[in-house]
Amino acid sequence: MAESAFDVHGVTVHATLDDRERVLGPVLARLGHAELRAEPSLSLRVRVHDEPCVLSEEQARDPRFFFGLSQGYVTAQGYALSDAGSTAVIDCAQRSVTVAMYRDPVSGACPATSPGLSHSALCLALREWELFELHAACVVDRDLAALIVGDSGSGKTSTTLAMITAGASFLADDRVLLRRGSGAVQVCAYPRDFHVTDQTMSAHQALRDRVSSGEGTAFDHKRLLDGYAVFSQRFVRSWGARKVLVLPSIRGESGTLVRRVSASEGFGHLLESSALALVDGVRKRSENLAVLRDLANESSAFEVQLGREWLENPAQSAMLLWAQLREMSRS
Repeated sequence: MAESAFDVHGVTVHATLDDRERVLGPVLARLGHAELRAEPSLSLRVRVHDEPCVLSEEQARDPRFFFGLSQGYVTAQGYALSDAGSTAVIDCAQRSVTVAMYRDPVSGACPATSPGLSHSALCLALREWELFELHAACVVDRDLAALIVGDSGSGKTSTTLAMITAGASFLADDRVLLRRGSGAVQVCAYPRDFHVTDQTMSAHQALRDRVSSGEGTAFDHKRLLDGYAVFSQRFVRSWGARKVLVLPSIRGESGTLVRRVSASEGFGHLLESSALALVDGVRKRSENLAVLRDLANESSAFEVQLGREWLENPAQSAMLLWAQLREMSRS
């Protein structure tokens, strides 16, 4: 197990990763290395085990929340997470994260929920530096960013890939980090692989050879796309300028409908996609809520019902949407 240092938006993470760890390593590497000699802000250790891992009775005493199928606990030191075989312990006082990941020695596969557990453990720790997780995609076209917020299946990845294909830059497909900037709220990339359905992939034939099966696909029935390799020149680490909130849904027929919604409705969607802001016992709740409120107040919000043309001609559909968003956000 080798130690490396990474710069996670100003947080120096010293990571000791098992050679078989393939979840957090790529995310950290895409954000960039830091000097290993630098004093660590956060220590991260991930070890892969051939037997299922369990929490102690003390760590699993106070269940408070779920991450997918992972159970979250509040401990005296911070948090603990557990799923079908992997565990994570977040010690906020010691500024450390320890992940014990079970990998079946015969199949070589982890439980389908374990990648999500690992990502959630790191994001819980980053709250100490007021970097708050949001389940959203983010793309940028010239001077405007679209923060695409919605549940799984709402059309986030279809919208994101179409906008990138049309020439936009991007921060992330599924998860971003928010923090207060010098003025507006800053959106920071959390660059995990894109999770793409077969239906979305059918609209992007040029990318078909770049998707793969891998850890995490069994749980959500999606394939993985390393968008950071495919679109490497268009990756943006952070964005603090003008933004709009895009709230997508699948219409199921031709014709895309765009409707401006109130800041309060936008705030409600942000809350739904940032569930930890409402969990009792989770640290930095008030700061998390303040960032979400500021983001909703400074960003125009739009409900976008995606028509069938997003699967038939995604790039053209994205260009038309960008034009609508610019015009409607100025009014």
